[in-house]
Amino acid sequence: MKIASRLVAGALAGLSFAAVAAPDAPPAPLSPALRAFLQGEMRGIATGVQAITVALATAEWDQAAATAVKIRDSYIRHRELSELQRRELEALPAGFHALDAAFHERAGRLAAAAAVHDGELAAYQLHRLVEGCIACHSQYVRYRFTGFGAPAAAEGGHQH
Repeated sequence: MKIASRLVAGALAGLSFAAVAAPDAPPAPLSPALRAFLQGEMRGIATGVQAITVALATAEWDQAAATAVKIRDSYIRHRELSELQRRELEALPAGFHALDAAFHERAGRLAAAAAVHDGELAAYQLHRLVEGCIACHSQYVRYRFTGFGAPAAAEGGHQH
């Protein structure tokens, strides 16, 4: 559960995350207030993704769809922020904003798949949602998630 929370805490459309996550300059340190807002959003997303995983595995389609909608609609920029916090958020790298927008769009696709009881598509969209978390965390908060170093070489190369 702790591992899932770490993977999920982050910020996915039809674009490849590798293409969206082009290297940007490292973000400036965040103010304590904006950091608290972002961490609160990440905790909510982590809880939601865990709930969606269980809901999909038990065919609780309405719960999976409703939770995915909550994640889709959880944009921090929709919260009440001070003007300074809003400017600080807008100053984050373009790649971060692209990953964040794609993430919330992917949550909408997950909700749509769950709403029509398409387990295979919903599982795929959930996978892509977590893939977005990994892309964002490995690029923008590697200092916090230190396991995102260079991938260990797999015997025989990378395989799926």
